Amino acid sequence: MFSKLLASFLITFSVFLGAQMSHKYPDFSLEPNSASVQTAATLDSKLSNEAPGDMRGILSFFGKEDKNSQLEAVPFQRLPESEDAPSPDITAKAAIAATKNGRILFQKNIDRPLSIASLTKLLTALVVIDKLPLSEKVKISKTAVSTYGEMGGLVVNEEISVENLLYIMLMDSSNDAATALAETVESRFSNSAAFPELMSAMARKIGMANSRFSDPAGLNPNNVSTASDLIKLTAANLGNSLIKKILGTNETDVFSADKRIKHNLKNTNKLLNRTQGVVGGKTGYTEEAGECMILIAEAPQEADYFIVALLGSNVGTRFIETDKIVEWTRQHYGW
Repeated sequence: MFSKLLASFLITFSVFLGAQMSHKYPDFSLEPNSASVQTAATLDSKLSNEAPGDMRGILSFFGKEDKNSQLEAVPFQRLPESEDAPSPDITAKAAIAATKNGRILFQKNIDRPLSIASLTKLLTALVVIDKLPLSEKVKISKTAVSTYGEMGGLVVNEEISVENLLYIMLMDSSNDAATALAETVESRFSNSAAFPELMSAMARKIGMANSRFSDPAGLNPNNVSTASDLIKLTAANLGNSLIKKILGTNETDVFSADKRIKHNLKNTNKLLNRTQGVVGGKTGYTEEAGECMILIAEAPQEADYFIVALLGSNVGTRFIETDKIVEWTRQHYGW
């Protein structure tokens, strides 16, 4: 009995240390209690009925009946000359390469739930675009600027558009920008659910059946997903022209509403200009999650994109291991 209590205490204490916003963003699991199920069902209905044009395009990737779908496991189709080629040597805990419609090309522990760090921001972007006009001005709060991390260079009381905050959040992986956007959604829809509930509802909508979210930035280790679910998330991102553009932008400047504050942004995805055919991606890291990576690359013979998701990679290895998977996939499938 004592050992169980001790284990419970250690788990709770670990989550507390890694969840600097947990007092504001509690854990909204995708497998909630009955009351939360009803709340999520209501949010699902609202998202379906209220989705603007861009979101209807995103949701159309999956179809009306895809809410609980799983990726179809497609057997490897190796070229004759590469039959004996070994699988890529990677240390990541989980990885997948798949087309955006779910054809699996490479897999390792693709249904293992793991912390995803700043890959969370890809879902945050979907919720924000669903709820806020891109031109709306956001006044940056002290709470947002005090969020853990220095990326983005936001200033207290700065006013900046939702669109520019999305650039800062996705290119620079700014936790401040993620918090500012979530605060704005919550303040505008004061009678609605907390932001993580909206995230969970959106995750359900795009078929992420094995994921849960507790904060918009990915600081909380309870932000958990699987490599297979991340293919669905990235496919949804590709359905939005702005998100797709941001993920493929290597460097740009964005400004505050009054043009007085300039934010020079350099994409954290170092493979954008290094690996041929790469058109976008997103990085993530926390001590609990390790290094994480989403990469989007062209699949010419498929007239499509293929997506690589990497979770739990050792520090300093995510770009090397993602590059290995990209090259392995191209070799085996003749791209």
